[in-house]
Amino acid sequence: MGYLGMKILRQWEVARPKMVAQLKKAGDLEEAVVWAQERTKEEMGWLMRRGTQWWVAEEIALAPFMFPDEKEQKTLTQDQMPFL
Repeated sequence: MGYLGMKILRQWEVARPKMVAQLKKAGDLEEAVVWAQERTKEEMGWLMRRGTQWWVAEEIALAPFMFPDEKEQKTLTQDQMPFL
């Protein structure tokens, strides 16, 4: 797990601790984080090949995985998190 994965995991631990606990219990946490990290890298690459600065590409590409707080959105869709 790299820099992006750690960033994603930290946000999930703060905003969605129940989801993190569920993924840990199922043994899927690392796989889910790596999955999100790889999707982010792919999107960043696509954006950067089209001239987007890396820091802007990172923010745009991370956005789909910066899930809302569990209080705001109780459940995530299968598209947001296929591991749940």
